[in-house]
Amino acid sequence: MEFKNIKIKILCEKYGLITLTRERFYNAIDDHTTNELIEALNLFKEKKRVKVLIITGIGEKAFSSGGDLKRIRSKTCFDILQTNLQDLCYQIENYYTPVIAAINGVAMGGGLELAMACDFRIAVSSTCFALPETSLGLIPSAGGTQRLIRLIGEAKAKEVIMLGKRLTSNEAIEYGLISKIVNKEDLITECIRISDTLSQKSPMALYLSKMAINIGNKDNTYSGMQYEKMCQAVLMEYGDKQEGIEAFFSKRMPNFKEI
Repeated sequence: MEFKNIKIKILCEKYGLITLTRERFYNAIDDHTTNELIEALNLFKEKKRVKVLIITGIGEKAFSSGGDLKRIRSKTCFDILQTNLQDLCYQIENYYTPVIAAINGVAMGGGLELAMACDFRIAVSSTCFALPETSLGLIPSAGGTQRLIRLIGEAKAKEVIMLGKRLTSNEAIEYGLISKIVNKEDLITECIRISDTLSQKSPMALYLSKMAINIGNKDNTYSGMQYEKMCQAVLMEYGDKQEGIEAFFSKRMPNFKEI
């Protein structure tokens, strides 16, 4: 399938790579880009062999600068109600494989919201993070107000959203917004290293643990714990448990089932 604003690739025969390619526009995300990203998610899902998904931007300046302001300027309230960016981030947050954001440059607005929907965020040292929407008479609307508070807490989230504070990579890792800082030339290599570790785990166990964490973040502790228990009950009968334990005692790599 040919895409206009993104490129897709298979790394190491088992990891999916999506690259935003609107370098001239600092990889801004317009409606067409959003729809292409959704198509790419569905395409990788059909392949089944993809164990981890990595999302990055082309070039060294921007992971994504967020929404395309020239297009946003002419949008109406009805356009916003029909936009797919929030749906895209929700799909990434609940994707069947782990998703890594390889943040190669600035992540702002919708670009940062896209990264926050990923399970892991690895960034280069020379970048910054911001949600500048309130300066434009707007708010983050792709889940940013909800995910940021869960990632860094209410007080710091208000600094970033309401004060429009820009974070350096060092501040972002101190706040808990990103997982690790690497050199530019090591970004994809580090994401592959993490992917290699993830690919050794049970795909079903990874997916259910991800869902349990997501539920626990959104609901009260009791609901999250009940969901966690249900996931464990499913895994007890799934088969990967037996394979994992037998591999452990046999001192070999487990051969987990695909999902």
